[in-house]
Amino acid sequence: MENKPIYFKLFAHNIPVLGKERSAIYDLQKGEIVFIPNILFQIIQDLKQSSLAIVKNQYAPKQPELFDNYIDFLIKKDLGFKTKSPESFPEIDLSYQVPAGIYNAVIESDFEQYDISLAINSLDELLCRHLELRLQINGIEEDFLLQFFREINHKSFRSMVVFIEYRPELWQEDWAIKVFEACRKIEQLIIINCPISFKSDQYTDKIIYTTQSLDELSIYKKRYIVNINYFSEALHFNPFYNRKVCIDKEGNIKNDLRENHAWGNVEKDNLLKVIDSEEFKSIWEASPDKIEGLKDSPLRYCQFLPFQLSKNEHNTWSVVNENILQTAN
Repeated sequence: MENKPIYFKLFAHNIPVLGKERSAIYDLQKGEIVFIPNILFQIIQDLKQSSLAIVKNQYAPKQPELFDNYIDFLIKKDLGFKTKSPESFPEIDLSYQVPAGIYNAVIESDFEQYDISLAINSLDELLCRHLELRLQINGIEEDFLLQFFREINHKSFRSMVVFIEYRPELWQEDWAIKVFEACRKIEQLIIINCPISFKSDQYTDKIIYTTQSLDELSIYKKRYIVNINYFSEALHFNPFYNRKVCIDKEGNIKNDLRENHAWGNVEKDNLLKVIDSEEFKSIWEASPDKIEGLKDSPLRYCQFLPFQLSKNEHNTWSVVNENILQTAN
């Protein structure tokens, strides 16, 4: 009986990623990261095609115990296994299925400078899944606001987060509860710039009063997301910008509210046409592999990427505030 060679394979949900100074293995099942030296990354790549014996002789012909230590490390970390039938264990499918329409939208409004219903109805047509509202409601009657949220409750959005600028009547918790209960798609109602911070007794973690402003809440915090959906999207797109649209308080259509440039205005332009333009969608494809200062990081496929970007030549991108990369990496 033929003695088959022994191979080594990572479990399909464990994906190696090369970095400049070190590499990483993403455990997409456990949501964990294991750092490895770059030489081990290359060994893992060669083991996809060749047996343990061949690769060991290639990398450590005089000190095979060093090679064995690497393999033992991977096995002890439950990252891989030895097998005589590597063909029986195919690699995981990392293709990304692009959802139809818009996935995420952020809208600013004071209900005066433009007709917010134009934006809401257009996003409904685009089957937008998640909506973030940033509202100033000075002078807005309670009945008007409640009806506004009741109408949104019948739209296609699956979830919503609502930020409302504090005003005295919001200090009465029953007022905020009425708003929250008017639209069951609201996951969180956050009242900003309050005199003190506290949470609703009835809807803890759902209705929140905070002394912080939106700018303070938006300060970059290092965050990592390790799962197959985020990894697959980051291979091809920018998870922060992909399938996203923002509308500022004047009705301007943007990729991000921090940008000065607008692609149109909901009062004058067809939102569906603006979003479908190649110029607007260009930043969706600013994947981590195309971002200078990030493309060599072993954590590029799990990092939250809320960075303002500028486009360079040759289809690459740069982070506008480069200092934030020092915090991120």
